[in-house]
Amino acid sequence: MRNLLIRLIVAGLALASSVLAQERLADRPVLEVPDINGLAITLVKPAFPESAVVAGADGATVTLKVVVDEGGSVISAQCSTTCHPMLKDAAELAALNSKFKPQVREGRPVSYRGVLVYTFVVSHINWYRFGTALESTRQFDNISLGPVAQILSSDFATERSRLLSLDSSGGADYETRQKVMAEVVGSVRSRLKGIDLWRFEIGMALRRVTFWAQAGEKTDRIALQKAIDELPTHIASAPETVPEQMIATLTSISKYRVRSDIPERELRQAIGEFSRKIIVDIR
Repeated sequence: MRNLLIRLIVAGLALASSVLAQERLADRPVLEVPDINGLAITLVKPAFPESAVVAGADGATVTLKVVVDEGGSVISAQCSTTCHPMLKDAAELAALNSKFKPQVREGRPVSYRGVLVYTFVVSHINWYRFGTALESTRQFDNISLGPVAQILSSDFATERSRLLSLDSSGGADYETRQKVMAEVVGSVRSRLKGIDLWRFEIGMALRRVTFWAQAGEKTDRIALQKAIDELPTHIASAPETVPEQMIATLTSISKYRVRSDIPERELRQAIGEFSRKIIVDIR
């Protein structure tokens, strides 16, 4: 009864806060910020219930639409429709109690919004997702490492701490960032084996292909083809437990040839199609 009462109170507070946020933002512009995690001054960790492990939430990711006011306080936090129901209330409450860096535009503070990411991990680590996320932060070097580090369990506390250190004190320089991430990759590789190691490697390999769909610069066609040409090696080393559909999708992508005369828009559409296939058949 007590737990139910607490959950009802938390849900009521989140709803009231969301309604108030809409009223406060009705007459002012809101800035869109892509990496809310990277702007955190104090990111409160959700008090996820222990029963969530039994319910199969271990390893689950929670994404919230967050609105931050001119002073850096969260005035609205709404869990996405894919949030695990046992993690929703705790994540929203933690986000509402977090503090973020104020943003200034044209000399005045402005409110802003974006997506905040929490990952609930006790022992289960999604190594494919970790590999993909880590490679993303290597390619897009302005993305915070917080959400990536959250994917790791306490068994990988050292690796997690090293990633988090890259966001402290305003962030590390490019060379330091790349060096530490490479060391984390080496450390993880040395500790994994079998299907876990393979999923970690294929996650990084596929991200080197698909990130060009979101890159702000023109596609480096040589680098893209090189990344595609690496896939057959991973396919050949796949453990027997890897589903046939996954192998079929990887094989299809590995056969793609980047033509020199293909228009940039058409090339990015092809990469986007790879991403959609991966989401359906691999994750």
